[in-house]
Amino acid sequence: PVLIECGARPMGGSFPQDMVRDCLGSTQLDLALMATLEPGTFLARLNEPYAVRKHFCVKYLISSRQGALDATPAVSLLTALPSARGGNFIHCLEDGHVDRTVDLLSSPAMLFLCHENRELVRQDHELVRDLESEGQNLLFELSPGADLRPDPDWVRRIPDELWLKSEEVGAPD
Repeated sequence: PVLIECGARPMGGSFPQDMVRDCLGSTQLDLALMATLEPGTFLARLNEPYAVRKHFCVKYLISSRQGALDATPAVSLLTALPSARGGNFIHCLEDGHVDRTVDLLSSPAMLFLCHENRELVRQDHELVRDLESEGQNLLFELSPGADLRPDPDWVRRIPDELWLKSEEVGAPD
């Protein structure tokens, strides 16, 4: 093995490895270990055709709003989907807060969809997207009112002319 990138990592490390095995038969790490520890078995597999056993989708949930979290109906609602295989809601549950999603890191949770039927995975994904755009409270119930988390950068949004005064204007009389 040769390290090419200082941040090298196997594909799918944050995905449930049992799901990757169900879908593809093995993980990248499984094959790397096999090539090193059982080279004969690995070489014999090289002629096997690539086959997708199940279809898999990781859906990072999107929140169009932010606030204190009252309840997470998404956990029971989304896990009832036919292709739902798991998820990760730990961040928002531990924090008790949902941020407005602006990038991957601000996603409040992720859902793993996996099934033999590709169309079913697609339909479940579309249903989740519809809930994100039309039924935010069906996913994350937030406390009424504005965001309850203080904004540490509030001072940066105040125009300079409202708080920076010249010495003449600000000098005591």
